Amino acid sequence: MKILIVGDSFVEGVGAENKYGWAQQFKDSMRDHDTVVSGMGGDNIHKILGRLQSFSDNFDLVILEVGINDSRYRQSKKGNEVALDKFANALREFIRFFRARNRNAAIIILGLTRVNERFTNPYKEDKHYLNSHIEKYDAMIGEVCDNEGVDYVPLPKLLTHEGLLADGIHPSAAGHKLIFQRVSEHVSTKQ
Repeated sequence: MKILIVGDSFVEGVGAENKYGWAQQFKDSMRDHDTVVSGMGGDNIHKILGRLQSFSDNFDLVILEVGINDSRYRQSKKGNEVALDKFANALREFIRFFRARNRNAAIIILGLTRVNERFTNPYKEDKHYLNSHIEKYDAMIGEVCDNEGVDYVPLPKLLTHEGLLADGIHPSAAGHKLIFQRVSEHVSTKQ
């Protein structure tokens, strides 16, 4: 089985020691399968769409984790990084891209964790991560998945327990482990 895990800094492993995050842990747990991990810090859905042509292989399983950067509020834009309707359309485009290449590919889109706004409002200049915005984007992921017939996997909120966030936004090593366990449980029910 060929597997692609694509997304933002969470897929890259930011917050975990040596960037050994949930995606790398998942890859290591699937030793008998050819797994590609492609996470880029700061990516939103449009940046991921821009990278799709670089994935020349057909995949049996595609896992996408994106949305938290799309949801961030930018005062300079007077809105979110990617407007909610454009985010939804881009998710559909992502799904259709992989369906066109391989009709049998299973597609899983992960839900969004939550942030500690004490550290993320602002996170950096002109970048505010707010749970009220994240909730809307997470709900949209679920809606698009439902309408398109792909799997939506809600993730642990992480904010609910001390030590699960490294910097207010990114999972700590313990947070990444929880995400790895959640994704692994879901994939194991599909095999």
